[in-house]
Amino acid sequence: MKRIALLTFAMLMGIFCYAQSEHLKFSGIPIDGTISLFQAKLLKKGYTLDRITSSYFPIGARAFRGIFIGEKVLLYVDYDPHTKIVYRVKAIIEDLVESIAEQKFQEIKEMLKKKYDNSYFLDGEKEGRPAFSICPRRHRTFLSADNNWKECYGEIDLFIVKDEDNMNYPYCFNVHIDYHDQINLDKHEIKKIDEL
Repeated sequence: MKRIALLTFAMLMGIFCYAQSEHLKFSGIPIDGTISLFQAKLLKKGYTLDRITSSYFPIGARAFRGIFIGEKVLLYVDYDPHTKIVYRVKAIIEDLVESIAEQKFQEIKEMLKKKYDNSYFLDGEKEGRPAFSICPRRHRTFLSADNNWKECYGEIDLFIVKDEDNMNYPYCFNVHIDYHDQINLDKHEIKKIDEL
């Protein structure tokens, strides 16, 4: 009887720990682990490290190029410079005419709504253009370090930005798809606050 109770307790703890460690995914890759591991997974999927663009970034960010949802993208990956844990991935479809950017925005919005149909959605505006946010829901909620109940894996933001520096008029609009993993973003923010 003791063995059964102990085994049941161990299984419940395993399920509880698993529920707390669910991470948002980008292109099927969990936004978790070190930048080295995440980069290896990206390279395996066909992305390439953009060394030139990465050289302009501060420590804690890297740039990649590749194909995402059938589009050529510039990919930014943010990670904690101390722990090297990845917490954010942003894909940017660059150099579009405004009408094509709006069309891509609508297509991606519908794909996100279809994939995460049981989630929180928010339509909005950013710099006078449409914006969309989605919080993919967890199967379970968990208590975070700041004692708040979390229901989302993170947040995915979709928006259009006009690149004012781009001299290729009218091809100066970019569509951003920005993934924030909640667990690792919280850890990163708490670490920054602790350093104050």
